[in-house]
Amino acid sequence: MKSVVKGLLLVVFSLLFVKASYAQSHGLIFSSFEVVQEKRTSLDLGAGTPQCLGEDFELAFDLSFLPEHPAYFGYVFRLINARHQNIDLLYSPREGGFNVVFGESMTGIGFKIDSASLADQWHSFKLRVNKGEISFQVNGKLVSKAKVELKDDCFRIVFGACNEPEFKSTDLPPMQVRNISIAIDQETKYFWPLRETKGYVSIDSLRDKKANVTNPIWITPLYQQWQSVYNRTVKGNAAVAFDAAREEVVITAKDSIYRFPVKNGTMQTTAILSPEHFLLRGSLSFVQPETHQLYNFYLDKQWATPFREDQQTWEQPFPSADVTEYWHANKFYFPAQGRLYILGGYGQLTYKNKVHTYNFISHKWDSVQVKGDPYTPRYLAALGTKGDDVYILGGYGSTTGEQILNPKYLYDLLRFDPKANTIKKIFALDPPKDAFVFANSMVIIDENYYALTFPKDRFDSRLQLIRGSLKHNQYQALGDTIPYAFKDNRSYADLYYCANSKKLVAVTLLTDDNKTTDVKIYTIAFPPNALTIPAHSNAAVKVNWWYYPVGLLLLAFALWLSFRKRERKRRVKATLPEPEKVVKHKERPSVFLFGNFSVTDAEGVDITRQFTPLLKELFLLIMIYSVKYGHGISVENLNEILWNDKSDKDAKNNRSVNMLKLKTILGKLGNCSFKKESGKWVFQYPPEEIYIDLAIFYELVRNREGINKDQIRQLLQIVSRGAFLHQTEYTWLDDIKSDISGKVLDVLIYAGSTLTTPADAELLIEIANAIFNFDQVNEQALQMKCKTLNALGRHSIARNTYEKFAKDYRHMYDEDFPQSFSEILH
Repeated sequence: MKSVVKGLLLVVFSLLFVKASYAQSHGLIFSSFEVVQEKRTSLDLGAGTPQCLGEDFELAFDLSFLPEHPAYFGYVFRLINARHQNIDLLYSPREGGFNVVFGESMTGIGFKIDSASLADQWHSFKLRVNKGEISFQVNGKLVSKAKVELKDDCFRIVFGACNEPEFKSTDLPPMQVRNISIAIDQETKYFWPLRETKGYVSIDSLRDKKANVTNPIWITPLYQQWQSVYNRTVKGNAAVAFDAAREEVVITAKDSIYRFPVKNGTMQTTAILSPEHFLLRGSLSFVQPETHQLYNFYLDKQWATPFREDQQTWEQPFPSADVTEYWHANKFYFPAQGRLYILGGYGQLTYKNKVHTYNFISHKWDSVQVKGDPYTPRYLAALGTKGDDVYILGGYGSTTGEQILNPKYLYDLLRFDPKANTIKKIFALDPPKDAFVFANSMVIIDENYYALTFPKDRFDSRLQLIRGSLKHNQYQALGDTIPYAFKDNRSYADLYYCANSKKLVAVTLLTDDNKTTDVKIYTIAFPPNALTIPAHSNAAVKVNWWYYPVGLLLLAFALWLSFRKRERKRRVKATLPEPEKVVKHKERPSVFLFGNFSVTDAEGVDITRQFTPLLKELFLLIMIYSVKYGHGISVENLNEILWNDKSDKDAKNNRSVNMLKLKTILGKLGNCSFKKESGKWVFQYPPEEIYIDLAIFYELVRNREGINKDQIRQLLQIVSRGAFLHQTEYTWLDDIKSDISGKVLDVLIYAGSTLTTPADAELLIEIANAIFNFDQVNEQALQMKCKTLNALGRHSIARNTYEKFAKDYRHMYDEDFPQSFSEILH
């Protein structure tokens, strides 16, 4: 009964909301004169088979042109019958726009569409052939009619480049097409929405008729998937800016200025001839919108310097200076005042809510006292502008600004008025299940904002685009995610909008210890879609009116069935005895280091999020050194790893503050603490009260030859969570990870060699799977698993295991795995 109710509800919602799945961007982009002839796009309806359409048929579709291309000329479509007659839609500016051609002559059916509208909007076209008469409609309006003498009604229908003998042509306008339909005798027979995301075939959604595509560019993934368009490592502590009018991403590096035009993707590099300029960590780059002048700012010293293109030098090079106290500050330009505003930031264990300005006319700095609603000190917020209004969304900070006093994630939307210097809280987003912060900028279009979110509690993070409203606190995730290596003040992410190209641009920076910066640029077409969308659906072209009453009736019936079921359960429950209460035993506090880092308290509550990136690294350093070596880690080593850019005094202050924070968290684990012994910090805890998987691991692998089956199972339980500290990357951790992986492989491979009876088969498979967690191309694990599966009669699973291994091997070594499946089994 439950499945029936679920099924009915599914039908109801499919009927009532079928339109929603068709609201997203889709279609096919045709490559034209911007590529060589053999790379141009062709769409062949019927996959090379002529379509017999009778005396009365219609071909309808939506079309728009691609903006800013070098040439607009060629065939939109060609209909060719067996008697070598052709009906074409040709676009030629010289001939006045669109013209319908029959044979080698113009039919007199011609029309123009405003070029701006043609490149900015979809237009509906419809060709009708009815008993020797051709007519054409555009956006529902009749253009004209013409008489033709057709000798055959079976047509090849080709959009774009045509390879039909005697009609070959590679001339086509740069266009995009969607929603192609063919009607016969006024009834729609075929419909190609062109919703595919990949491949060279499009499927008609009414009768599954194929259409072949050559050199396709599917629209759907362009609106769903971020495209990586640039990736480079540059010198120095790079900063990024955006020239919105020119649609250029500007990268400021130590020795060069890199300009990336989003339109054509051809990077332009200008060498810097003033090497004495220090590109300081935390400096900001900005392009003045009216003059397109590139500036570099350092707020701590209130320094500003423009880059002189003609001289290839910074006008006033910066000398060396201390590390900024304004990491991840937000900025915006207010043209009415000619000022750049810089807000918020983080440094020296404090979050900021100060507002600073730089006047491009007077070249003077100033600060602003804001009024109105509270502006919580923060960093990692998103900022966007709409007219004279400035919006600030979320971030991470604390009410007092002190990092030590209850820092938290913020989800409020604030509006800042730079004329009145007032802040007003609009609303707050509901706290999400998985906490997030924001990339530096958000894009505001009409009443919607677009922002990039990411979790700050991990290095291997990902950026997720969301769209929200300025009117209410709901938001929606759009597109897929972007990989983002987040290391607090060494990482940076930003979001820009190209109004002409209609693209969002995401930029990520990661600066390493060697003073180089990895720069990555991604784009997605605008407006982006939600990621999940079917590539092919057998739904009808339109939603018929009767779907709604039928859907409501089915919904009522489903609810009635559900009500009856609940009533029966209630009556049955009244006759049954009360079940015995289950006594819940108290759980041990636990620290898991295999797989993803995870900490739970005595109640089983996950408290992992309470570890900020710095607290997490500090905790792991002391705890791992204590468990692995038994003597903890020296103060000097801690300072070198975590605070190598600070004086001994500042490092001590930082260490004291963060130790105090850790003490608060450790209090939730129970009887454990950090103690300083002989100049080293040691983690002390009672093993019988607190579970630490790493400590158990070292106990189990200490005596490889003496390990028994129970201990093997206990070891598997630990390592089956995944590799040691998966998705956690520190330079000091590399050797430790390598050592632990080596111990896992050594002990498990040895353990596998000792298990020889049929009763051990499942345990052997578990061992092989665990080994693959640490070495995905381990040949001994492959042989162990395949032989065992084969002995159990699971031949297809054994074969699949081998094929996956061979694929991974090929990907890793760029060569084929040398042993065949049969060789592995013998």
